[in-house]
Amino acid sequence: MTGRAFLRSPWRLAVALALALLLMNAAVYFGLTRPRQDRSRRAEELSAEMTEALARERAEVKRLRRRARTIEANRRDRKRFLSEIIRPQSQALPEDLDALELALRQAGLMAERRTYRREEMRDLPLVRLDHQIVVSGASQRLAEFLRLIERSPRFILISGIRLRQEASGGAKLEATLSTFYRREDEASGAAPARRASR
Repeated sequence: MTGRAFLRSPWRLAVALALALLLMNAAVYFGLTRPRQDRSRRAEELSAEMTEALARERAEVKRLRRRARTIEANRRDRKRFLSEIIRPQSQALPEDLDALELALRQAGLMAERRTYRREEMRDLPLVRLDHQIVVSGASQRLAEFLRLIERSPRFILISGIRLRQEASGGAKLEATLSTFYRREDEASGAAPARRASR
C-alpha cells in the first residue's frame, strides 16, 4: 500500500463516519426531537389560548356578578320604595299638600294658580300626581320655596321649573311638583271596584 492510498483511506473513513453521524443526527432530530418541539409549541399555544379564555371567562363572571348585585340592590330598593316610602293616595296626599302649603308660607309666598294632573304608571302599582303651581315674588323667596321642597321629609320631586323675570323686578315661577302614591286597589289588596252600569 502506497503512502498516498494510506492517507486517502482514513480520510474517507472519517468522512464516511461524519456523514453517518450527520444522517443519524438528522434522523433523530426529524424523528424524535422535531415532533416533540412541535408538540411542545402546540401545547404552549394551547396553554396561552386557554389562559386567555380563562381570563375572559373570569372577567365575564365578574361582570355578571356585578350585574346580579346591581339587580338585587334595585329589587330591594324597589321593594322598599313601594312598601315603605310610597303610601296610598288617600293617606299621603293630605300630608303632601300640607307640606306644599307650609313651604309656601315659610317662603312668604302665595300660589296664584294650581292645576293637577293624575296619571297611572305603566307596569307599576303607582299613581303619579303632578302639582303645577304658579307663584310670583322675589327671586330669593322663590329659591327658598324650592329649597324647602327639596328638604321636605315628604317624597316630592321637582320635575319641572320655568322662571321668568317680571317688569316689577320680581320673578314668576311655574313649577311642576310630582308626588307618587300606591294605587288604592294595590294598597288594599282588593280588585278595583267596577262602576255599576246604568
